[in-house]
Amino acid sequence: MSSSIPIKPIVYLHGEPTVRFEKKEVEVMIHQQNLNLAVIGKFSHGWPEIGLLRTAIPKQCGLKAEVNIGLLCDRHVLIRCTIAEDYDTLMSRQTFEIKEKNKPYLMRTFKWDVTFNPDEETRFAYGWISFPGLPPHFHGESSLFSMAASVGIPISIDSATRNKTRPSSARVKLQGHDSIGCWKLNPELRPNKANPTVAGRIDGGGEEKKISENGDGGNPRPCGLPSPMSTPIPIKPVVYLHGEPTIRFERKEVEVMIHHQELNLAIVGKFSHGWPDIAFLRNAIPKQCGLKAEVRIGLLCDRHVLIRCTILEDFDTLMSRQTFEIKEKNKPYLMRTFKWDVSFNPAEESRFAYGWISFPGLSPHYYGETTLFSMAAAVGTPIAIDAATLNKTRPSCARVKVEFDLLRSHPQHVVIQVGEGDEITSDLQKIRYDFKPKYYINCKLQGHDVNGCWNLKPELRPENSKAIDGGKEAAAVTIGKGMVSNPPPSSSNPSQQAPISTTNTVIPTPPTDWITVTGKNKKNKKQNQKPPTKPTER
Repeated sequence: MSSSIPIKPIVYLHGEPTVRFEKKEVEVMIHQQNLNLAVIGKFSHGWPEIGLLRTAIPKQCGLKAEVNIGLLCDRHVLIRCTIAEDYDTLMSRQTFEIKEKNKPYLMRTFKWDVTFNPDEETRFAYGWISFPGLPPHFHGESSLFSMAASVGIPISIDSATRNKTRPSSARVKLQGHDSIGCWKLNPELRPNKANPTVAGRIDGGGEEKKISENGDGGNPRPCGLPSPMSTPIPIKPVVYLHGEPTIRFERKEVEVMIHHQELNLAIVGKFSHGWPDIAFLRNAIPKQCGLKAEVRIGLLCDRHVLIRCTILEDFDTLMSRQTFEIKEKNKPYLMRTFKWDVSFNPAEESRFAYGWISFPGLSPHYYGETTLFSMAAAVGTPIAIDAATLNKTRPSCARVKVEFDLLRSHPQHVVIQVGEGDEITSDLQKIRYDFKPKYYINCKLQGHDVNGCWNLKPELRPENSKAIDGGKEAAAVTIGKGMVSNPPPSSSNPSQQAPISTTNTVIPTPPTDWITVTGKNKKNKKQNQKPPTKPTER
């Protein structure tokens, strides 16, 4: 943009003196006149003198850097910003109130471009769009810009999306487009693979705004884990399939997204009956769950929070127990934890769970971590060995924490072979499962299997009855929205808890389709003179 524009010769067209400039030269002019970040301020009914406006607009509009302000024509001022943040501030609101001695003047802002006409208002506008329910690994800037390009020119993402504090939704600022700039009507304008950058011209013909393709800046992965591919994800072109705007990502790119969005050690916390507000949870979960390092917590959807751990020890802490009791002023809320993955669905529970397996009677020379991990891989993904095994204080049995895929069958033993060639000996080593959660594929919930499913076996569901105590009717435990009275005790083994009724029950209709209905709370009968079972969520 530093090249100078030569003096143009006068050409007479139809008797009129004419000067012709190329489009590239106009771009140079815009740059040289500092109009790349120019905004029009239009006053509706009167306006202060320009001297006051030069002082008042920066202060009252919250601008941070130097701006150049001048009267463009009646009711219109031209504001030349020097930083994109101030430009975004002026374009993010439709109106500003500029006060002179407590007398307000209404100012509206528009993007300046070379077609400015004081008798007309620009057809371009800035606005925010949201992607509710978008999985959090797609919250990187390049991923969002790729999707937002189907609507208009993406400008920036909001701070909550950038800071990963609102995993339930992502927001992107857009400039709209008209029929001339519409990719659908003019496919030749759509970015192609050779030039996939969606570069919004923020001045109607000036410098292109470069878009970061590195998501959150490429922070290193925590815990010293192996780093995934660090190649930045390019902004993808929008492809229309059957009339629908479509974005396609490769599987390796999804792995990079997960890394950039700090989801390698992410956990979903699911609340059974009500939950505190998110501000309270951000303080309470680290303290009451015994976490040691910084975590980021945000509301993912109703009853679900996303917890991004930064160290493996905190991830293990949250995954080592099935339930946590989060208390707010002595009022407990039950939270269960699941490993987050890209297939997360709030209507389903993860089929992956953590548990301990033991190798009873295993010879002590096999107690090394790599040896135990080799054997534990027959069951699932080995995570860690327990302290007694690590410290060699329990030579009778070795224990390994494993991530289970609950849909797989799990072996009861593993064969250990030693030797070479024809001289090979084989030993059958028993595997003992200290705890393995149940999972029923049709309900897609943890805590029960086909034999304990209330939908298939309604007779297992607690009957609707009243507990009688000393000849008087006693009110059963009730569950209201956002609260639970007498919550169930925390347990590391939910399978030992009695079956309970829930407010949301999954009912099968056709073999592969499911609907969610809301039923009434059930009350438990006394059985064998035992106290009524307290409700909890399966």
